[in-house]
Amino acid sequence: MNTEKVYIFDYGKVIEKPMDTEKLYKSLKCNVTYEEFLEQWSSPENYMGAFKGIISTKEKIERHVKECKCNVDEKGYFEAYKNAKTGYYQNTIDIIKELKKEGNKVYLLSNLAEIDYKIFKEQFDMTLFDGLFLSYEMHKVKPEKEIFEEVINKLEKNPNDIIFFDDREKNVKMARECGIDAYLVTGDSIKECSVWKK
Repeated sequence: MNTEKVYIFDYGKVIEKPMDTEKLYKSLKCNVTYEEFLEQWSSPENYMGAFKGIISTKEKIERHVKECKCNVDEKGYFEAYKNAKTGYYQNTIDIIKELKKEGNKVYLLSNLAEIDYKIFKEQFDMTLFDGLFLSYEMHKVKPEKEIFEEVINKLEKNPNDIIFFDDREKNVKMARECGIDAYLVTGDSIKECSVWKK
């Protein structure tokens, strides 16, 4: 196996800043309360279904519009969703650029719905990544052990040669159980991560 280190970054709260869900709610002109909107937004069927690629972007939008009684079509929903994005963490972008400049391999591993990836690739320099591990394509999500095992196998790496950054403790814990050198960070804290001080 190749013994060079590779670096893998999560997406939400590590590369991308949290979405402004209140702005999205107002833009969609929903005829339910904000609390009801959030409850439907995070329902396991829709939330994890989109992450696992079980439901399509079109189906996810149709469900959300119907259940939240939103006054928009699919195109309007996509634009409102896109406009509710709040940007990216410059700290993480700087680190990725520096790693690439030094000749390192960099990957993305994220629980990501297709709609988020479509917007991400429109706005971000995807050439900074040597490969993508996207949950909706893999039909697996973190913190399932199987998603980390697939990453290890596809990279043909010893797990301890993989350095992984994620904002969720349960994801970091499972990655470590698989032998990966994992760190709990956000885009705000990533520059303080101990890995850079080694």
